[in-house]
Amino acid sequence: MEGTADTGSASAFNGDMVEELELYEGAWPVRFQDRTAGVLDVHTRDGSATETSFRITASASNAGMLAEGPLGKKHRGSWVVSARKSYLQYILERTSAATSIAFALEDVEGRMTYALTPHNYLSLDVLESYSSLDRSSAKSQLGINSLMEAGYHYTFSERYVNPIL
Repeated sequence: MEGTADTGSASAFNGDMVEELELYEGAWPVRFQDRTAGVLDVHTRDGSATETSFRITASASNAGMLAEGPLGKKHRGSWVVSARKSYLQYILERTSAATSIAFALEDVEGRMTYALTPHNYLSLDVLESYSSLDRSSAKSQLGINSLMEAGYHYTFSERYVNPIL
């Protein structure tokens, strides 16, 4: 954005929900100015199939919770759900003069997996994510092509029935 330095960071992936990340360099046949695109394959972990557990976390910039447990009396499946909310924007608004770059983030992610047979399973993944930016308090300092307000809302849901390998 015009007139701002690159500061701060946010993760699009909830570390409590990630089983594995794989980066494939040049995996897509797309070329732009001699740069080849890559693919990041994110594997969401299954919940615990043996016991129900709950965890609450808090840090200087966000808070979250994670709950997981088995599905069914025979524990043929599992569920896991996690929610996060940043509060860094509130801290920056009260402690810093440069509050125009503070943005809000929140997400809820869940996964349910159930073994239909010894060789097939059903899996449902859901991700609900929202972020927002409000720089209206710094309107007089922004350039003509600067972004003043923005919001991003993303919903993802996927189900699959696959053989267990």
